[in-house]
Amino acid sequence: MGESPERVYNVGSLGVEAIRKLTYWTREQLECDLKIRFSQNNILVTFHPVTLDNRPAREQLNCLFTALDRIPDAMVIFTKANADAQGRSINEMIDGYTALQGDRVAAFSSLGQTRYLSLMRQCSVVVGNSSSGIIEAPSVGVPTVNIGDRQKGRVRAETVIECGVESDEILSAINKALAIAQARRSAPSNPYEGTNTAETIVKTIVDNLTKGIYQKAYYDLRIN
Repeated sequence: MGESPERVYNVGSLGVEAIRKLTYWTREQLECDLKIRFSQNNILVTFHPVTLDNRPAREQLNCLFTALDRIPDAMVIFTKANADAQGRSINEMIDGYTALQGDRVAAFSSLGQTRYLSLMRQCSVVVGNSSSGIIEAPSVGVPTVNIGDRQKGRVRAETVIECGVESDEILSAINKALAIAQARRSAPSNPYEGTNTAETIVKTIVDNLTKGIYQKAYYDLRIN
């Protein structure tokens, strides 16, 4: 973004910091509130619209459905897409898929931070193309299957498994993540972890305000 390196501060993610402070819902509370029944393997899915991609989002989502059909004993919980272009169409597809699956699939428009992270904590794997699978899931101790290029270029923990958009690729990655979940002992190292992130952000802002207002000069990495 053209910022000089000495003015860039890597302090960690506020979302990850929140994980350490939450009072999580229990498995029983989630089942009662969401009217679901957890299985041995539980898959949390968030699939957002993909812009400027060679493969339309609807086709990618159909490939994901095909992969999920091949894990019939798993409980699948969808959180719906954001408001970007094609989001409404994706949500209609999720509703249609859910309606045909009986009690093994559920879908929710919004869960809020506490319910969402509590649900993630009870799941075996996070699947889709949401940033939560990259940023929060490793700190919750849950492996992620990251589909396609929506999160391309972001640093990630070792438990984030990359895959293409075809159903066979997705299924293979989910099975690998389920094996990691069964063998896991503790949460992996997460590059988005920080120490006192919110406090550090405030201190950094205050410290820089005392130095006056900068006139930004563009920092070109290719030259510098």
